[in-house]
Amino acid sequence: MHLSKVLPPLASGPALAGDLARGIRSGELRLFLQGQVDAGGAVSAAEALVRWAHPEHGILAPAAFIPVAETFGLMGELEQWVLESSCSVLSRHQHPSRISVNISPRHLLGPDFVRTVSDSLNRHNLAPARLTLEITESLFERPVTEVVERLESLASLGISLSMDDFGTGYSSLAHLAKLPIHELKLDRSLVRDAPSRERDAIVCNAVIELCNKLRLRIVAEGIETIEQAKFFGGACELLQGFLFGRPEPVDQWIAKFRPGMNAGRKETLLVA
Repeated sequence: MHLSKVLPPLASGPALAGDLARGIRSGELRLFLQGQVDAGGAVSAAEALVRWAHPEHGILAPAAFIPVAETFGLMGELEQWVLESSCSVLSRHQHPSRISVNISPRHLLGPDFVRTVSDSLNRHNLAPARLTLEITESLFERPVTEVVERLESLASLGISLSMDDFGTGYSSLAHLAKLPIHELKLDRSLVRDAPSRERDAIVCNAVIELCNKLRLRIVAEGIETIEQAKFFGGACELLQGFLFGRPEPVDQWIAKFRPGMNAGRKETLLVA
């Protein structure tokens, strides 16, 4: 299975939404994983990503169907499938030690979301610490009190909470102080030029220092070059990006990255 570099012509609007709804319920979604590596190059965690095995167009990347899911109210059902599938993988395998799942603001703030997460953990007899939920900065368009209360309820389950795409939108230092989050993911827009541009490096180092003082785990995403890996490898707990591997179907990923396996030969890059 591979992803076409050019999206195929698809039905638009309600027709595509109908196809997607049918696809979710008939087993056409596929779980992919992208590894997160530590400073020694060992793959320890992963991010869950979804693909759609369209009966006519093959494997589709999220850009082909997520906008329709958002417009036609299918995100909750789509994300619930990813959450349930990720919990199932974790219950059957000791590696990865933890999987991160992206959750949209509307789904996260829904009335039954905390119970849904709790039910998934219990159904798979899963240690909560093995699950991380990634939230985006767009969540802060909502009232802060509402957001904090919901995140505290989720944190009380024992799961980890990660702020994804930090530095792209509604981020605020006040949010880092108030929210019960455990991890911050530096967006690729901050990561990209840090090794070569002094001002970018200053911003990244300041954020990293702040996270260290707040005892937040740091993930640098979008790592694509050796220079980026060297810059962030000594400062961030985890790195993620194409340098270490592209997203792969879950079964292939599990077979490739057994416990203790390194991401290719990148281990020497991070400790050099």
